[in-house]
Parts: sequence; structure tokens; C-alpha cells
Amino acid sequence: MMNRKLAPMFTVLLSAISVVILAAIPQASASGSKAGNGGHGVRCQGGRAELLDLYEAREFYGLPFGSNWFATIDDEISRIESETASVLGPNEPMLSLFLDARLLLQSLELAPGPLGFTQDGGFVLGTIPPECELVQLAVRSTFASQNTHVTVLADDWNMMLSTERALLLIHEAAHSRFAMAKASGLPSTLAIRQFVALISAPIDVKIKKAGMIRRLIRTQAPLLPSEMQP
Repeated sequence: MMNRKLAPMFTVLLSAISVVILAAIPQASASGSKAGNGGHGVRCQGGRAELLDLYEAREFYGLPFGSNWFATIDDEISRIESETASVLGPNEPMLSLFLDARLLLQSLELAPGPLGFTQDGGFVLGTIPPECELVQLAVRSTFASQNTHVTVLADDWNMMLSTERALLLIHEAAHSRFAMAKASGLPSTLAIRQFVALISAPIDVKIKKAGMIRRLIRTQAPLLPSEMQP
């Protein structure tokens, strides 16, 4: 648990880093293509990349990961949607992102990589070990004349569980729902990753953390590490 004396300092640090990052990133042109909203992963010792949301959930927050080895991607999107609706209520507007995730699956593109690295106004909360590296796992692109689509590293996608694939698509869909600074159009990726981490947990943990999930949706601001712990 975080020392209570350190909590205000952490909040100030989050705000300061967010302002610096937002100021440093140029805005994309609304009339052309906008590349960004990227999903990052952590690759250790040359293995396959793990979605950063899940890496942080396990390593930094101690959150368990609920999965079904035999389900399809659509099954897992539906399961996570149903559990989230049971916790937040069926009329929660954020639930529409699950439809967006299904649409992204239909337009999914697999690429050999590497993908262009994006900075979307977020940062990694903790320290990644020296034998691991942060990689661009997916990039969501929106074109003026086309539907939104997501490009994912093929080798890593093919080695993921269906649950992980579903959560990657949910992460990408969440970018259109979270906006850290509406004037700049940049999302808070840490808040998105925390949201994905919480809804990826088993239903009993989701129920316990329902208040934190609602706060993430309402404020679109990252939680303290202690607030993420199960």
C-alpha cells in the first residue's frame, strides 16, 4: 500500500508529467489521417509481447487476470461486456465501446512489424526490467474516407489467448471514450490501461473495484497504485 503522505505527491507527479507530455506532442490534422491511439506491449528476453495493460495489472497492482482458454475473441468480448454491465449497470454509456471493439476486429490488419511508435499522452507507471522492452503492439488509425482500423503485430497476435486479443481491441476502442484534454484530443493512456486492467479481472474483483471503475470513467484521470490493488 502507498504511504498516505506520498499519495498527494504521486497525484501532483501525475499531473505534472501529463502536462509536459501533452505540451510536447503536436496535434494531428483533423482533415488527413490520424495515426496513434497505440496499444503498447512488454517483450521480455525475445519472447512474445504482452499487452502493457496486463503487465502493469500483474506486476504493479497485483491484479489477477480472468481468462477462458477455449473461448473465441467475440465470446470474450461478450463475457467481459456482460460482467462489466452487471457491475456498472446496463445503461452505462461506456458499454458502447464493446461494439466498437467488435467493429475493430472486423477491420483488423496483421503486420510483420515493426510498427511506428506512438506517444499518446500516457507513461509507464513503474520500472520495466532491463531484460524487457516496451514495444508498439498495435496502432489504431483513422482516415477521413475510411472506417477506423487497427494494425497489430502478426506474430504476437497469433500467440495471444483470445482473452488477450479481446482486451487489446477493447483498449483500442477505449481511446475514443477517454480524453485527458479535450482541447488537444489526446487520451490518457494510463487511465485507459487501468480501466482495461480492472475489467480484465475476475468478476469478484470487478465487483469489489466497481467504485474505482466508475471513477476512471467519470474523471478519465489515472488512479493511485493503492486504489488499483485488489
